[in-house]
Amino acid sequence: MILEIMLLVVLFETIEIFGRLVFGSAKDGYARKLGFTIHTSYVGVTFSIIYFLFSGDVFFIFGLALIIQDVIHHLVILPVLVGRNEFP
Repeated sequence: MILEIMLLVVLFETIEIFGRLVFGSAKDGYARKLGFTIHTSYVGVTFSIIYFLFSGDVFFIFGLALIIQDVIHHLVILPVLVGRNEFP
């Protein structure tokens, strides 16, 4: 299970970095229109809640991977790429 989570973290982070390089920061786009930013950890927490309600291992694996990816993205990747972590 840990291997699957780590592979998903790498996959999700690769997708997020690619999206940032192609489309720019979310704060410049949809976040300005909506007034808030949708972090991947929000989706991860939702998946984790679904896991506890319905006991589906896939939800737990995806949820934990999304939460870990968001933390790594904000605490490691963003400071290296843009010089700040972009937490509100």
